[in-house]
Amino acid sequence: MSTPREHEALAVELRRATLAASAFSADEDRRLAIAGSHDGAVGVLISKLAEESFRVTDADVERARTHTGSDKGAFEIVLTASIGAGLKRWDIASRVIEEAAHEAP
Repeated sequence: MSTPREHEALAVELRRATLAASAFSADEDRRLAIAGSHDGAVGVLISKLAEESFRVTDADVERARTHTGSDKGAFEIVLTASIGAGLKRWDIASRVIEEAAHEAP
C-alpha cells in the first residue's frame, strides 16, 4: 500500500512531466493551463475544464485550436488543464486527510 508521501511524490512528478512533455503548445500556455489561470484566448476553456467540463463547447475548443495552431496543440491544452484540475482536487483532498489525521485521537 502506498503512503501519503509516495502519493505526493507521484503528484509532483505528474506536474513536472506534464509541463515538460510537449511539442505542440507553448510552455507558458501549459503552465497557465495546469494552474487553471489563463486569461488569454483559451482561458474560458481552461476555466470550464476546471469547474464545469460538461459546459465545454465546440467554440471553446476551436479557440484553443486557433490559439495553438493545431488540433494537437489544442489537445495538449485540454489535457494539461484537465490534469491541473485533478491535481488541484488532489491537493485539497491531501490537506483534508492530513488535517483529519492530526485531529484524530
